[in-house]
Amino acid sequence: MMKNLSVILLMLTATNLVPLSLVQAADDKQALQQQVDSLMKRVVELEQRLDLLAPKLAEEAGATPTAALLPIVVPAPVTAIPVAESARVAELEARLKMLEAQPAKVVVVHRDEESEPENPGDSTDNNNWLRLNIGHDYTDVRELIGEPLQIKRGAMELWFYSDKGLKGPHVKFLFKKVNGWRAPGAG
Repeated sequence: MMKNLSVILLMLTATNLVPLSLVQAADDKQALQQQVDSLMKRVVELEQRLDLLAPKLAEEAGATPTAALLPIVVPAPVTAIPVAESARVAELEARLKMLEAQPAKVVVVHRDEESEPENPGDSTDNNNWLRLNIGHDYTDVRELIGEPLQIKRGAMELWFYSDKGLKGPHVKFLFKKVNGWRAPGAG
């Protein structure tokens, strides 16, 4: 709509019906709006990245995410001042940089794919959990670690192998394929 307004104002300026200063003001407002839109998009992107990182880091540390790590996003009105949004973007980028700078835990597992599991279907045998792979289907999981104690269906299906929920051994399925898991004794 702003673009159409600028075109109309330019046409009216050419016919000397509207002063040039009014056209420049409309262009300035359009440029300002584009800056605000760009900053809002960046804020949303940064907050989404924070939403993905904060729970993982909190889980690794054994804590729950705090409100300080997970801000609530309320889109700014169109009349927002770009300077305030720039400060917010800078703050979010600094927090993101701090979270990304924390070392990630990497576990290297060597497994012998050729050998058969010693205790197939035993969910307490860590060697069976080491044989799990992303992409395994329900049958593969049942053969390796057995029947779950509880199954929770939803957007992501969860198979629990203890009464500890997500803190205990479990397998996550997405589209009927293994998407992730937590083995017994995983800290």
